Amino acid sequence: HGIRATELVEASRGNLLECLNIVLDHFDQHHLDRSLRITGQSIVCLTAGNGLIHAASRTLFELTHSRITSSGPSSAKAFHMVCVREPPLHQVPWVQWEG
Repeated sequence: HGIRATELVEASRGNLLECLNIVLDHFDQHHLDRSLRITGQSIVCLTAGNGLIHAASRTLFELTHSRITSSGPSSAKAFHMVCVREPPLHQVPWVQWEG
């Protein structure tokens, strides 16, 4: 009745992009005036990782990236990632995919 050690994954191999798309689904309901561009709200993602994301596929990354950038000219301000691990020696977030 719990999680076994073999079922745990690193934060970088989690479902961060899927979670971000679910949040974007909530804000994409333009008929309710929830667009990030209109409301000025931002998405803050708290992760246990250090900013490295292993995407399931390049297609998922491209979908997520296009949805964030289509939020408007202030899209860079619409998404913030807070990493609680020690800082890496590269710019984050850093997204990798197979191939």
